[in-house]
Amino acid sequence: MNCAIVLCGGSSHRFGSDKLSVRIFSKSISISSIEKFIDFHKIVVTLPKDKLDIINALSSLTEENIKNLSHENGEIPQFFHDSFEFPISLYNKYNDVMGSYKNQPNVFWEVFDLMRIQRKHPDKILYIIGGNTRGHSVQLALSALPKETSIVSIHDGARPYVNKYHINATVDMAEKFGSGVLSCHSSDTLRKFKEGCLEESIPRNLLQVQTPQTFQYKKIMEAYKHSTDEQTDDSLIYSNHFGECRYVIGTASNYKITHPSDVQSRHFCGFGYDVHRLESGRPFVLGGITLPHYNGMVAHSDGDVLIHAICDALLSAMSMNDIGHQFPDTDKEYKNIDSKILLKKCIEFAHAKDLKIVHISTMIMAEKPKMAPHLDTMKKTLCKILEIPTSVLSISATTTETLGIIGEEKGVCCCCFLLLA
Repeated sequence: MNCAIVLCGGSSHRFGSDKLSVRIFSKSISISSIEKFIDFHKIVVTLPKDKLDIINALSSLTEENIKNLSHENGEIPQFFHDSFEFPISLYNKYNDVMGSYKNQPNVFWEVFDLMRIQRKHPDKILYIIGGNTRGHSVQLALSALPKETSIVSIHDGARPYVNKYHINATVDMAEKFGSGVLSCHSSDTLRKFKEGCLEESIPRNLLQVQTPQTFQYKKIMEAYKHSTDEQTDDSLIYSNHFGECRYVIGTASNYKITHPSDVQSRHFCGFGYDVHRLESGRPFVLGGITLPHYNGMVAHSDGDVLIHAICDALLSAMSMNDIGHQFPDTDKEYKNIDSKILLKKCIEFAHAKDLKIVHISTMIMAEKPKMAPHLDTMKKTLCKILEIPTSVLSISATTTETLGIIGEEKGVCCCCFLLLA
């Protein structure tokens, strides 16, 4: 089955402008929406012309240029103004598009990431200029798809919270019946209104139509041939031509971000803590590397307390049982296991729930050895496993000034606080 997705992300007059610089949160919307459909054969994204011009200009960057960039300070890199052959005339032309100085970094990093994800999947992701109406944008995108496409989903770029289960459910429905439209029941009483007054109520046997709306490609192409630009809903266009349109029940959490107040925090906090006693003659494994020391951790695994604390924080944020429950020390499979393997498993749990790491803050408490010379190596090692940039992970270290079991070099402990989204 050859599946494709059309993502609509054009102008938004509700924000008083069709320049997405006013949508400070647009970066997360654009990238999240694309990533949800990355398994599809083809992804066509409609964008405003000025945004696409900037993406095309950034496409001339070399891989070396891109590696030298940093998201850490949130500022717009100097090259955007006058370096790496980025046309200064283009910057001057679209300075208003970028908006105020406060908003410019958000818009810049959005278009930069759009360029980068397309570079990563050049044969899969296609950006095109959208039309004057949503219907026109969809028609342009449908025409840009390969003729061998069998199933196509049409999705609002401003619905970043859809999950893969519901996406696949619409595809299955469309494959069987020609259409599969994600919808949900309304939990509110709906009434008509006129001139400031409420009128009759609307019966509850209604569904709120969402996206993705998935169809057999040839059928939706045929339906659009008989539609008008004034029609804004793909399922209605399909019904008008073919009659019956099937639906899949989704959830209210898949809402469309229409107003700034629609942006809600979907963050999950986690806390982890671990301690192991020390014993001579054992390897001192911490942060995924082995440090030179005369003592090492006593544990069923390799005793990496930093990784164990991160694992417990990840599991905590997902409301899952702790590391001892997931990887019990009564199981021979985990005897002397490399803790990096356990960390990979915990990250897989997060990915299965469509959760990503926003930030991790860790603290190592050990009297000896000196941690400072090894922190950068630990960070690079862990970030590679966690699939995050080094700017997202903080590793601090302290002693307890010879007090307690840590100060007496009887043990080492670590704690971790993290945020998932």
